[in-house]
Amino acid sequence: MARRSPYRRMIWPALLAVAATTAALPGMTPGWEDKWLGVDGRELFHQGAATVAWLSLAWFGSRLFHAVVRSGEPSVPRLLGDIVAILLFAVAGILILGGVFHQPIGALVTTSSVVVAVVGFSVRELIADLFAGICINLERPYGLGDWLEVSDLGPAGKVVEINWRATRLVTLRGITVVVPNGVIARSQFKNYSTPRRSFRVIVTVVLDYDVPVEVARRLLLAAVRGAPLVLCEPPPDVMLDSFGDHGVSYLVRFWVADYEPMVLTRDQVLAGIHRHLRLGGVPLRHGRQDVTLARATPTLDADARRVAVLRHVELFRALTGDDVSELAEALSVRQVPAGVAVVHAGEAGCSLFVVVEGLLEVRGEAGVFATLAPGEVFGEMSLLTGAPRSASVVAATEAVLFEIFDHQLRPILHRRPELAGALGTIVEIREKANRDRTPPDPCDGPPAGTLPLLACIREFFGLAR
Repeated sequence: MARRSPYRRMIWPALLAVAATTAALPGMTPGWEDKWLGVDGRELFHQGAATVAWLSLAWFGSRLFHAVVRSGEPSVPRLLGDIVAILLFAVAGILILGGVFHQPIGALVTTSSVVVAVVGFSVRELIADLFAGICINLERPYGLGDWLEVSDLGPAGKVVEINWRATRLVTLRGITVVVPNGVIARSQFKNYSTPRRSFRVIVTVVLDYDVPVEVARRLLLAAVRGAPLVLCEPPPDVMLDSFGDHGVSYLVRFWVADYEPMVLTRDQVLAGIHRHLRLGGVPLRHGRQDVTLARATPTLDADARRVAVLRHVELFRALTGDDVSELAEALSVRQVPAGVAVVHAGEAGCSLFVVVEGLLEVRGEAGVFATLAPGEVFGEMSLLTGAPRSASVVAATEAVLFEIFDHQLRPILHRRPELAGALGTIVEIREKANRDRTPPDPCDGPPAGTLPLLACIREFFGLAR
């Protein structure tokens, strides 16, 4: 539906002003008023016409101002237009009193000065808010739709109205807050929507001194990049902040599109950090005080971390503690730079990878269709059956992986052949879940042939049926 032109609202004021001016000017009307009204009536008629003419001109001027200003920016508050309208009608009133009715304007102003002073003193706060509103509308430090946080007034709110006396905000909790313009003018406030809608959020994470800085950076950066609502540009980063009594403080910095989704974005980032650290075998540091008489045991022991990571892998839940320890001792650690492919689709493989740090992308012909975070695995079909890789996996950030080969798992399966059935069941459940989700899973596709998965595992590892 086409928008109605604001200039159409000036037609009636313009017609009324022209008609009243014509009637008020001497000689512009026929002499019928002398016959029907007489001399006194004619004078009264011209005074009324002149009064209507001045008021119509003020009306026309206010409509013209609204049309010109609002045609350039639809979100301009109406306060400035109301002030201009009052000034125009006030000038028209003075001209009517002095020019039409020949009243002494100076005496009238002098007589009413005492009344004005008394009234002004009684409504001084209202006047202060009014003039603060005028300054706000002229300076425009914020506008409709901006997210504003005024000092000492609680959380930020979205500006929904700027009127004569106050600014109306609506918080994320749906609560309306009415702030007098004078309070805003005297307070320090933050505008989260200028100079652009997006802004940076900083989250502080404290880790133990025994966690290497490069490990902490990989885990935290992968966690923040894995949050769906975090903007890719400008890119997030992790900065070393300080060394304190409780550990090393890191600043996780990222950008959000607007203030409104900030709480949800922080939730995604913090949940991702907790998950990446837990599955990466790195505990969060909490406030505590240790009194020791001997050398403290490091909290990030390499062997203990390997076992802790493998215990979180679903595929190895059927293994005993000794089996997990044996695998942890035999596995290989791979550090992959960002942008480097770990595996390529179609190539032969006989190993499985566990993501420990970083974020990886699973790529197919249609592009990236999945991401891998700490605690996730890929390549289990190659490990258990020797099948080729079905997708390419590329490191989106610098990553650390645990690689487990078939010859490292073979002694455990020969010692406990029943584990083949448990592993096969877990892999089949994962494969079914992956097929229900969407395109190919990062794990390798089913082996060639028509043998069931358990039979393929037994044949590949040479296990008795």
